Amino acid sequence: VEYPEDFHTFSEEDRRDFRYARYAVSDVLLDATDVLGGDSTLKILFMKLIQACGSGAEQNQNWQPLEAALFCIQAIAKSVSIEEKEILPQV
Repeated sequence: VEYPEDFHTFSEEDRRDFRYARYAVSDVLLDATDVLGGDSTLKILFMKLIQACGSGAEQNQNWQPLEAALFCIQAIAKSVSIEEKEILPQV
């Protein structure tokens, strides 16, 4: 799901394929919420966001890992309980 650093060099067809793959991952994440529950899936994805934030403090930050984690969280947003108050305020 993470944009490659050389995305700007992709052909139009490769860009379209990449975007299609990201949407396919969104569908898989929604399936995961059916099995694990929205709140549990959010916790897993939130840990990825925390890892991406932590790695940025150590070196020259790339935006791609942060964007990928947020993209995944956005994909499952409607499956997360409106009562979830532990993680969402931190996002």
